[in-house]
Amino acid sequence: MGSFQYSTGHGLTGGGILAIVIVLYALLLQALIDHPGEGRLSARLMPPLSALGEVSYSLYLTHPILKTAIAGAGLVRGSGVTMTSLVPMTAVFAAAVLGSVLLAFMFHRWVELPSQRLGRYFAARRSGRE
Repeated sequence: MGSFQYSTGHGLTGGGILAIVIVLYALLLQALIDHPGEGRLSARLMPPLSALGEVSYSLYLTHPILKTAIAGAGLVRGSGVTMTSLVPMTAVFAAAVLGSVLLAFMFHRWVELPSQRLGRYFAARRSGRE
């Protein structure tokens, strides 16, 4: 089993290597954003990362929907370590990430923001501020 495949357990052989890579990458990105130095990487990273931060709650709410849709589409059979796929898992993962982010942006624009405005409206009416 490769070090980047799903496995149960803890430690380096149970997915720890992937976790270390993710944490180190996040720390590197944070360092580049906080201390850009001579480079212009932070200026290019900030708008997409800020946009992703804006829709993070929508992403949290909607990603299980897409996960269920992918499972229901029959692209992946089985579960856990014995998973066999009809398409490469990297393609399923890439499509799931892209689809989840797109779904989150749509949900944020058409559900979350209007709901927030409606909530503010009713809160203002209740407090008599209209």
